[in-house]
Amino acid sequence: MRQQRASTHGACEARFGAFVRERLQPTARQRDRDGTPLSREQVTEACALGLATLRADRAHGGGGASLPEWALTLEWLGAECEDLAVPTLLGYRHAAGALLHELALGRVPGAAAEGRAVAARWADAVARGQATVSVAYTEGADPFSFRTRALPTEDGYLVHGTKTWVAGGLIADAVLTFAAGPDNELLAFVIERDDPGVSFAARDLMGMRSLGVAQLTLHEVKVPRSRLLLDRDALTAAQRFFNERRLTMPLGALGRATRLFEQGVADLSQRLRYRLPVTEMQAVQSRLGQIHVAIETARTVIYDAVERADESDPVWDAVITTAKYFAIQQLEAAVRGLSYVLGGAAYDRALPYERGLRDLHAFLHLAGTQATLEVDLGVKAIAAVEQAATRRRKRAVDRG
Repeated sequence: MRQQRASTHGACEARFGAFVRERLQPTARQRDRDGTPLSREQVTEACALGLATLRADRAHGGGGASLPEWALTLEWLGAECEDLAVPTLLGYRHAAGALLHELALGRVPGAAAEGRAVAARWADAVARGQATVSVAYTEGADPFSFRTRALPTEDGYLVHGTKTWVAGGLIADAVLTFAAGPDNELLAFVIERDDPGVSFAARDLMGMRSLGVAQLTLHEVKVPRSRLLLDRDALTAAQRFFNERRLTMPLGALGRATRLFEQGVADLSQRLRYRLPVTEMQAVQSRLGQIHVAIETARTVIYDAVERADESDPVWDAVITTAKYFAIQQLEAAVRGLSYVLGGAAYDRALPYERGLRDLHAFLHLAGTQATLEVDLGVKAIAAVEQAATRRRKRAVDRG
């Protein structure tokens, strides 16, 4: 991917650069101040240009880009647009559409036959840039304790509950919603924005304020059986979605951290102390060296995860999860470290650093909080060690 980076970024600049500079960047700070999401019109334009649909299948009107090409595009977008919600939302939107496509083809365990037509319709609409679908999963409880319930009726289900965090919910046309059935089996439905009993409320966040994060309230929403997409094992499908998000989400953060570092070095080189640029002071050089190492090691880990994605576990992959955990930890620390040497400039809203610091911090809580991933990775590591010990003991017994 490093060899492709310059050429892919150059192609992105030629194809999408004017759109980012003229349509997204001018309103980026206003969106942050007001906490307003990308407009539906801006998302539609991104789709029409082929940016938002770059990774979608050509058969459905998408660009058919490879995963490395898509990843490098998200990195470029993170660098060029001050609003980190842009690459995050476009990546999220594609991941939801890709899951719907897999459900339409019955490739996901638990996919309900009666819901395949609906899944296909929405997957096609996302790929063609005609709609945005979000995922409603989080509600402050593990999936075995969901309070959002789906009760069977004569012609479908009655869904009632609250989802506390729906990225892109403020502009979503439909939401793939996870709820517990009568026997506590996790199910998933397509719930449309205009369904009676559906309401969205904006969340007022510290960072990623234009991601359109909403709380979704479902008050006895009647859902026809044809919109039941998963009638069992919906947790596996949810994990597939999060796996995809953990793989591509850090790319925008990588681009933003890289650009902030470049701008920070340029700004520091103009500051004088004892008649010399501060970048000639060894203490500053040491700090900048540490930041460079953090960004480049994050890049190496993310690129490696993308390049080996074909070999990964589609449900829950330890390498992808480790990459998300490590890269975000490093990138957030890098931008925070940059603030130490920038001084007051890092906290001036007229400059990009303050927002970058808030937005990068938000990534610690997306697609699984860092604390949750630590537990998951710890459980996985313990199991691997115990399995290896069992194999060693068995070999010792066999040697007798």
